[in-house]
Amino acid sequence: MHNSRGDTEVPVVGGDHVGAGRLAAGHLIDVHRCEKLVFVGGFTAGDVRHGDRETVAQRLRGFTAALGGHGHAIRTDLTAATAYTAVGTYLRGCPEPPQGMASEPSAQSAAAMRAVTDAGLRIPEDVRIVGFDGATADYFGQITLTSVRRPVDLITRRALARLLDPPDGRGMERSGPKDVALGVGESCGCHPLPAHLGAH
Repeated sequence: MHNSRGDTEVPVVGGDHVGAGRLAAGHLIDVHRCEKLVFVGGFTAGDVRHGDRETVAQRLRGFTAALGGHGHAIRTDLTAATAYTAVGTYLRGCPEPPQGMASEPSAQSAAAMRAVTDAGLRIPEDVRIVGFDGATADYFGQITLTSVRRPVDLITRRALARLLDPPDGRGMERSGPKDVALGVGESCGCHPLPAHLGAH
């Protein structure tokens, strides 16, 4: 479902991670007219020792492609604690906050959202946020997370079908990465915040 580190001789069934980054940025640009965007995540061996940095690198590639090759990355080790610190440090150091932010994984998105609000900014009025691979818990936060999601059920079925195919490969479906979709919440501004949360 994610990427394998290094070469592998077996087929890999997964989501379209480049498309996921492109979709996150495209939603913020096309729907919400954001111009200044940042990406939160770790994508090199120096950033991340144990996390899935290859997936993050692909999503960043799609994200920057949607921005015409531009866009700033706030680098983390993919943990919530580092995301909170890195986003807070970035916001304190920039004269004008970004209009939109894409952050992953789900736990890191929650930390990034907390860093934004602790900096005195409002979500989504000041900063609109899109995450990746949202978890069920994201539906119960103070602000529900808009998230690019992979078709996990479809990927699982395709992976099992490949595994259970006969050795000669008959009937094995050969296809590329599976399409991703956007699950909209309140963090990007698509769904209005409840009145008691939107009041200041």
